[in-house]
Amino acid sequence: MDFPRSTIEGSLPTRFEAIARHYAERPALRCDRLEWSYRDLNRCANLVVRSLPAPAADAAPVLLLLGHGALEIIALLAVLKSGHAYVALDPANPQARLAAIAADVGAARVITSRAFASRAAGLAMQVIELPAAATLLAAARDADLERAAAREPQPGLTPDALASLAYTSGSTGKPKGVMRSHRCSLHRCWLFRRDTAAGPGDRIAHMFSCSFAAAEVDVYGALLNGATLCCYATRERGFASLATWLAEERITLLHPPPAWWRLFLEHLAEPPDLPALRRVFLSGEPLFRRDVERMHCLLPGCGIDHRLSSSEASIMALYRIEADTVIDDEVIPVGHPVPDKALALLDADGSPVPPGGIGEIVVTSRYLSPGYWRQPELTASHFRPVAGDPCARRFHTGDFGRFAPDGRLHYLGRRDEQVKIRGYRVDLREIEAMLVRLEAVRSAAVVARPGRDRQPVLHAALVLAHGYCAQDAPLRAALAQIVPDYMIPERFEFLPTLPMTPTGKIDRMALGTSAPARPHTAVGALTDDSLEASIARIVCDVLGLEQVGRDEDFFARGGNSLRAAQVVARLARDHRIDLPLSRLFVAPTVALLAIEAQAAAARSGAALANNPAVPIPDPLRSSV
Repeated sequence: MDFPRSTIEGSLPTRFEAIARHYAERPALRCDRLEWSYRDLNRCANLVVRSLPAPAADAAPVLLLLGHGALEIIALLAVLKSGHAYVALDPANPQARLAAIAADVGAARVITSRAFASRAAGLAMQVIELPAAATLLAAARDADLERAAAREPQPGLTPDALASLAYTSGSTGKPKGVMRSHRCSLHRCWLFRRDTAAGPGDRIAHMFSCSFAAAEVDVYGALLNGATLCCYATRERGFASLATWLAEERITLLHPPPAWWRLFLEHLAEPPDLPALRRVFLSGEPLFRRDVERMHCLLPGCGIDHRLSSSEASIMALYRIEADTVIDDEVIPVGHPVPDKALALLDADGSPVPPGGIGEIVVTSRYLSPGYWRQPELTASHFRPVAGDPCARRFHTGDFGRFAPDGRLHYLGRRDEQVKIRGYRVDLREIEAMLVRLEAVRSAAVVARPGRDRQPVLHAALVLAHGYCAQDAPLRAALAQIVPDYMIPERFEFLPTLPMTPTGKIDRMALGTSAPARPHTAVGALTDDSLEASIARIVCDVLGLEQVGRDEDFFARGGNSLRAAQVVARLARDHRIDLPLSRLFVAPTVALLAIEAQAAAARSGAALANNPAVPIPDPLRSSV
């Protein structure tokens, strides 16, 4: 089924319903060993619509607290079909952050499941609890409910209607909501179809919750083009079993965060057999020549799309890399502007920079976000009108770039204190605001510095209140109650005063440049158990530590979900032990993880001997 340009001036549910009619019997969604045809998925959404009243003119979006999986997909389709907009919440976030988003939205309703019903209760006046995904699927196929499930709602949506909010980090200490209209989301999907020719023969991986703004392109890219959306439980399974899953599901299009994908490739014991995988999409973080060469070594038939995108402007530039593309740059450019997005580089006075100069990336388009939810001043400061075109606006991204002579854009980083951490946009000032709310902290400054893998990691410099000891663990635990784990600094530096510049400002260049000064005493001596010793070595390697005690908490020593996935992947590679990622959160010490590993090995019959696999040759080492 074609995707004519005129479709952009419609609505998301109108396009989905047309696809559902055209591809009624084809698979639309696969999750937890269940499969929905397009007819099934459309009927499931129609059944949920009956729980939602028609929206008022000024109705706030509906909250979704469902987590990654089929229910979230069904619920967001139902919300759109009812004429409402949605905000997907991530249950992995602390309750305080969920409450802050819910308060900012002003939502009257939250859709949830039994697993998260207690957490949803305080977020909105009405809690709509969905049955299990399998129960909904059975209901959609029930002859007695067939008429109700087949009845299509008629919301009368316009292209300018609000479709969703995506919350990102904000400098005021609370997250801000980026509005996305039906026109904006349809345009992004139209570009996706144009660039990938996605259709019924494709199977697109869905790896993260829809609260992750970039997940929109996977969901709509599949369901508005007749492809199959396949859910992978990343937080539970990590990347140790990803290659097997990609092969079993015959995934053709994959969109992982670059840092996550890089670690997956590094931990592969041998080139995976993935003949179906034809393209990987990477955006949100720098991509290096080394990454491309390693991927082409492991997946020689797979292309790469490196993209520049943001929640406010969607995709802005694209660089397509094939197996025979000559890579001249150590940092891969983000390519040329995509259709309907004009890019310019402006200096501090708003004038174009000279050829080869560095300036702020400014995008002009008719397909931008309407702005920030209930923040007109912030919207006006970032989105400017365009003379001569009342339908277009100009968005100032806050990113710096430089055009090469051939017209390719090189991304050079943020203008302000925002950085990308593991694919999430983080405002350093929000973390500082959260830190100084803690009773133990008198003042704080947070910077991002390159880590061992050249990716930015967060460093916090703190001046503590009188009577408090310089200890990382209590601060990490306190922050974990109010911010997501990707906003918790990896390193804490305790100072008597924050360094200042001659003008009286915090000297951020002086922060995060020295090694930790105080020694660390490992908690719990390691036993003679060889598995414990091996796990301790893995943890030290992953966290960059010299030692770790058997009873020390992995997350208190600087671990996060991405590094946890590395540990689990190393266990799979070195010991042939397939341990779910979620078990490390339950057993976060060397001692407890060894018990979990022994139990997993007993279930699978794996040997516990340290038997590391032969690593794949690094494509760069042969050229050095």
